[in-house]
Amino acid sequence: MVRQHLARHGFGDIKVEYLMGEKSYRSGLDAPLVTRITDVAQTVYGSDKVELLPSSAGTGPMYLFNHYLHAPLLAFGVGYAKSGPHAPNENIRISDFHQGIDFLTDIFADLAK
Repeated sequence: MVRQHLARHGFGDIKVEYLMGEKSYRSGLDAPLVTRITDVAQTVYGSDKVELLPSSAGTGPMYLFNHYLHAPLLAFGVGYAKSGPHAPNENIRISDFHQGIDFLTDIFADLAK
């Protein structure tokens, strides 16, 4: 795609070489596991505070896990809107950390049913 874009704009002589990366992955938002964990999240955090995002800017081995396990995967974490992510002042409030523990505990309890 990059090579085609460059060629279209008169830069066809530039060599583009793929060096490394991760294959992308996107779980279906209608998967039963997604619904169950969303329900738990809404109970813990409140229905107005839960968002489902089909993609993330981050990366990881999710494609490989899905490729071999054939199961939907979700990523979630604990955060605080004013935490200064990836900045020198990145932080998390203790109350958010405890709420995240409650969330994980409730997920495991729900999956054990």
